[in-house]
Amino acid sequence: MLETILRYARKIIPKPLFHFFQPAYHFLLALTGNIAYRFPGYKMVVIGVTGTNGKSTTCDILCEIFKTTGEKVGMISTVSFEIAGKRTDNTTNRTTLGRWQTHKLMREMVRQGCKYAVIEVASEGIAWFRVWGIPFDGAVFTNLSPEHLNYHGTMENYRNTKGKLFRKLSSPCNFKKTKRISAVNADDKEADYFLSFKADKKFTFGTSSPSSRARLRDTAERVNSESGVEGSLKDGRKGFLHSLPRSVGRNDKTKSKVVGVTAKNIDLRTDGIEYDIEYDAQKLHIKTKAIGEFNIYNELAAFCMGLGYDLVPDKMVQVFRSYSGTKGRLEKIDAGQDFDVIIDYAHTPDALEKVYGELNRNKKGRLIGVFGATGSKDQGKRPEMGAVAAELCDKVFVTDDETYNEDSGEIIEMIMRGVPEKLKSKVDVIPDRLQAIKKSLASANEGDIVVITGIGHQKFRIQEGKRIPWDERKIVYDLLKK
Repeated sequence: MLETILRYARKIIPKPLFHFFQPAYHFLLALTGNIAYRFPGYKMVVIGVTGTNGKSTTCDILCEIFKTTGEKVGMISTVSFEIAGKRTDNTTNRTTLGRWQTHKLMREMVRQGCKYAVIEVASEGIAWFRVWGIPFDGAVFTNLSPEHLNYHGTMENYRNTKGKLFRKLSSPCNFKKTKRISAVNADDKEADYFLSFKADKKFTFGTSSPSSRARLRDTAERVNSESGVEGSLKDGRKGFLHSLPRSVGRNDKTKSKVVGVTAKNIDLRTDGIEYDIEYDAQKLHIKTKAIGEFNIYNELAAFCMGLGYDLVPDKMVQVFRSYSGTKGRLEKIDAGQDFDVIIDYAHTPDALEKVYGELNRNKKGRLIGVFGATGSKDQGKRPEMGAVAAELCDKVFVTDDETYNEDSGEIIEMIMRGVPEKLKSKVDVIPDRLQAIKKSLASANEGDIVVITGIGHQKFRIQEGKRIPWDERKIVYDLLKK
């Protein structure tokens, strides 16, 4: 009833007044959701995963490794939901669900006996209180690169919003007697910030490159010997109750030990990855079917959280060996063609750079990229995406992604602004996504790689404000069969 009243009030209150009280509106929705479903997070060990890229895959792996305990596990991610072994697609087009949806799923997890819940947490979800009232026991930081700046305004605001997840580990409202564990990507320049929040045990993860190894060591040593890093917590938003969920947590005086987990002897291949994990004088060999160096980071993040909750390392290694990837994430579509076709969700300049870089590593022919940019969101990244694609691909097809309520031509024009004049000859503009995909597949020769990014696992797109069915994985497979 209260939720209905609040939503009705939103329609009749003048916009300027509503915007001022908007944080209070979202907080009240969160509060009613928690009450209605009886604060389900207090009945489970809850792990939150945040960062710009890699969240869904990390959640997927975490879900699998927690199953090695013999306990039931629940998961909420951009790609799918899982409750006690039953998995369904996430068709909401949201990373972090609305407050009532999240708590309803978590209540069902409790009802079915789940001990662990793994939740993908987006910055906008944090800002709009969608995870308010959830007592997080563990927090993972994957990486940070420009995204959602149309909302957050600056990278500092974006980072600080994600930091609120880590602040929740020391919330005085969390009465559970569970260990608070954090896992932080030490190779990311924001590692120190996320390590400065309190936790019973902290882990860092990274690779064995000289610069990464030095940063991993220096970060662990510094945090083990110092109390933390002071910094501004301003999120740039104003309004009633905008700071209500903040709790203590920065400037950690506990001097919690930081355990460094490092990937060494990395062998990246087209059919998988092999590497060694080293930590606390221990060494384990990993062989996985997943491809891409960034998947090493996703696996290390999950491994750290597993160590924090005393999971058996050898059992986690077995999970990695059987893990072949997450739906719509560097996913190969094979219909017997003599060239490779990859579907990926990459929709930021950093994600595109990583995907293209990985595929360029072992290509035998050309790299053909098909991509667009999402409408009604961060416009600043569009020229950067165009520049990255033109620089790293041998042939590019610029097309629609999801326009929402924005003009397709304007989105594409912004992308093309970033393409250097000397590289424009390799770029074709085909607004119709289906036609762009058809043209890219028709242009591929033996040994080429066609990579289609932006939609990934989704089963629909939003075009001109309308939701239309769109299963890109099936569309591409059917085209290849023809």
